[in-house]
Amino acid sequence: MITARVAAEALASFCKDDKVGIGISLDIFNALLNQQLRHVDAYAKKLISTYAFKSLSVVFSPGVDVAKVKTSLRNVSSTGGGGAHAGLSLDGFAVNLEVALDGKHVYSCRLEWTILLGRLAVEDGAVVVVVQDQKYEHKGIDRIWERDASLKSHFESTHGFTDDAWKDLRSHLDGAVIASAPTISSSVLRSIETPNLFSVFSGIIFEKQFDLALNNDLLLLAAPGKLDFTQCATARARGTTQVSVTATVDGKPADIDNPKASIRAHVADNSASRQYPEVGARAKETGPSGTGDLFLRLPLPLLTLNFDGAIKPAAQFGEKPRVLIFYVRYSGTLSPKKDIKIELTSERPLEFTIYAPTKVEGQVAAGINLACLSYEPAGVMYAGTIEPLEVVMQLTLCTDRMELTFVSRLGPTLCNDMAFQSSPRPPFPLDLIANLVIALILKLVVQSKADTVLSTTRIPLGNLRLLEGLGKIRPELATSKDSHRGATIGVKVDYVK
Repeated sequence: MITARVAAEALASFCKDDKVGIGISLDIFNALLNQQLRHVDAYAKKLISTYAFKSLSVVFSPGVDVAKVKTSLRNVSSTGGGGAHAGLSLDGFAVNLEVALDGKHVYSCRLEWTILLGRLAVEDGAVVVVVQDQKYEHKGIDRIWERDASLKSHFESTHGFTDDAWKDLRSHLDGAVIASAPTISSSVLRSIETPNLFSVFSGIIFEKQFDLALNNDLLLLAAPGKLDFTQCATARARGTTQVSVTATVDGKPADIDNPKASIRAHVADNSASRQYPEVGARAKETGPSGTGDLFLRLPLPLLTLNFDGAIKPAAQFGEKPRVLIFYVRYSGTLSPKKDIKIELTSERPLEFTIYAPTKVEGQVAAGINLACLSYEPAGVMYAGTIEPLEVVMQLTLCTDRMELTFVSRLGPTLCNDMAFQSSPRPPFPLDLIANLVIALILKLVVQSKADTVLSTTRIPLGNLRLLEGLGKIRPELATSKDSHRGATIGVKVDYVK
């Protein structure tokens, strides 16, 4: 049993340069290899080789004997130096070969490998096995024409075979069998197909620069990656944020239209966006002591960089409301006050907090347009900040659809310094409705920013249904942080041995 804590530290040590890491237990991987080996014989039968000997067709038909094959995964030395790498050893591997000449069974033998060692590599996200070293013996040779007089007579009478022809055939087949052994072993090992574990995590775009290693009980994979923000959010964010706007004078509640009042806006505690959205049944959180067979590690710097890039871009806004008898036009820009910061704030459940203080800047104008009166002075600038602006993000497993996803909710969110940049008061008629306009702007900008950050932080990471060929996924999620600023999740697979 591999705990999330053990897997987290193994992946953290392996993943260099803030790469995304995947770990799969060797028990699962060995079970997968043995499952594939059971189908190797069917694959080998497709390796029939046909060519001609003295204008007669020669057909090689291999049959792989896997009854006594035992596989083992271990680190092996690279040929020509270069350190150790992950390898697969197959003990007891053998192939029975039958050869037909002009449709007649004329030759059979057995190839037995005393050494068959493969090197594990990653191609297009899937683990493949490439032969590194092999030694084999040519046994049980049966030249059927030497014991079957009718067969020998057939070729001599029908095709004019002489003693020299039989000697040539003997030499030819013995040599061809020996020469075919490396091709057969290589083809068989290449036929072992493993699932593309990187494709399971479809919410991450991986670059094709894969690392692979064995560490204790885990096969470790790593690659540079980035989150895919083109996906649809897993839960609706727009319209779920209720903004409360209040006014105070000397710390006491006051009317919003009181010119002496200070105006503040915050997300109300009863706002739907302060709670995690409903995404169906969720897996049981088992924490760092929980066990798993498949693990995913996300480095915190990667999350910071990705969410900073998604949340940071400036956004425009604007409205043309009427306030009392006056018309108002305002527009502005939401932009980051500084780079966002992400902290891992809970290990069970696995939660991250994003800090994204935001600047608000814009221009507002107000005027009056009655039958006999039309007046609008020059607009004035306003500015403020939404700070704090916190988003709490949780990584969870939705068991209804076996989807690994981020869900999020708003944390403390406040704007209390919005003000017009005019002295001492904005011009008429804006001076009469200044706080009412500030309240409208505050409500709009807080809701707009909340919609953006929640939609951005509610994205799927992967669909574990792609692993159901290995076995049944348990509705549990093991979670752990590590000593290298990363977080790891793991799931347990009830696989068939």
